[in-house]
Amino acid sequence: MKKILLLLIVFLVMVIGAHVSQAENSVSDLAYRALKAGDYKTALRHISFLAVNGDTKAQYNMGVFYRDGIEVDKDDVEALHWFLKAAHGGNILAHYAAGRAFYEGRGSSPDMHAARYHFIEAALSGHATAPLYVGRLFFLGEGVVQNYPRAYFWWDLARDRNAGAANENLASLTKDMSKEDIEEAHELIARCSRMTLRQCLPTLVPNGNAMPL
Repeated sequence: MKKILLLLIVFLVMVIGAHVSQAENSVSDLAYRALKAGDYKTALRHISFLAVNGDTKAQYNMGVFYRDGIEVDKDDVEALHWFLKAAHGGNILAHYAAGRAFYEGRGSSPDMHAARYHFIEAALSGHATAPLYVGRLFFLGEGVVQNYPRAYFWWDLARDRNAGAANENLASLTKDMSKEDIEEAHELIARCSRMTLRQCLPTLVPNGNAMPL
């Protein structure tokens, strides 16, 4: 009898889970259909439901709503809250948005360590523009020791991903680099071409890319 009861409970959990999943898929369809139609009020209602239930895409969009003041009062603190929740779940766009927020001091005091972390995580997932910001940090020495070869590496990666301004940044940077700097940059590119970008991080970023406290 206990075995039958246990099986029944497991079955009910599976059924309930399936219904919840179907409901969330339905809400997701409604939400993004409303977004596409420009019906932001309806979209916000559905997206907020998905966001509180852990949907990282919806959490990112909640951040956009608050950042840009769409159907809600503009609130950089609330926007960053949602971007961080989505980033914690691995959302690439949220990592980039959080990086921008920390870099520009929106919703938080400027924090170059946190900005670097999120820009690099976005870059590791293939974001095209994030490497531009990582390169900028090394070029200006913001939150890291200034290092032209590392700036060159990240801007070269941005160029490979067709990010705007990457070519201009590299052309300008090269004029300020010594022959040794350029050789070191090319060595970094060659070394990292033989492994994944994450595997190469200890070479590219001092102390890796630790989560900011």
